[in-house]
Amino acid sequence: MKEDISRFTEEILDNLPLGLLVVGHEGRVLVWNRQAIELTGIDKVQMLKKTGFGEPESEMMPWGEKIRGALR
Repeated sequence: MKEDISRFTEEILDNLPLGLLVVGHEGRVLVWNRQAIELTGIDKVQMLKKTGFGEPESEMMPWGEKIRGALR
């Protein structure tokens, strides 16, 4: 049952009509939905492997400008 709820929640977040980026307290990307992919062109698998979001020297920096552009 818990797995079903988790999958259901993931489907809702993935299909929202807006780009969704959720970052955990350690800077790891937890959610990157379909609309975020559409807006930035950055693949979900690539984003979910990234850490240090928001830190100037992090591995997220190559995509930082693209993400900021999509947020404008």
